[in-house]
Amino acid sequence: MSGDHRDTANYKKELLINSGFNQIRNSTLFSKGRNLVLSPAVAENQQGYFWFDVREAIISQYKPDYHETFLVIVRVVPQRFLVFDFSELKKILTTTSKIEKTGKKVWSFVIENRFSKVTNKKSPRETISANLAEEKEILSILDSI
Repeated sequence: MSGDHRDTANYKKELLINSGFNQIRNSTLFSKGRNLVLSPAVAENQQGYFWFDVREAIISQYKPDYHETFLVIVRVVPQRFLVFDFSELKKILTTTSKIEKTGKKVWSFVIENRFSKVTNKKSPRETISANLAEEKEILSILDSI
């Protein structure tokens, strides 16, 4: 990832915070009551594509019997957002596509087709559609939760 990773990680995080979500530790997971938002931030890397990882430890915090909502909002530098329900991402979180990086189990994803598709990096046939959203749409979604 080009540039300072901290700048990317903090990109537009205030949208979540100002909508009443609390960041869980120093992770990409945010909570508000019984609602969760997984919100990684990404920037174009040196090879010219966008990607993000999701750690198994983060996903394990989701409790379907407790949580009412679990959204994924990918904050894409600059001025883009992808939004979809976690149930969509779950379709491509397979055991065989999980990798181990520095002792942590993760899934890696690439954003493709002009931000309309998320592909599992290890299993490229596993894809889901994503919706590109404007900041005002994200604010409306967050405020409705």
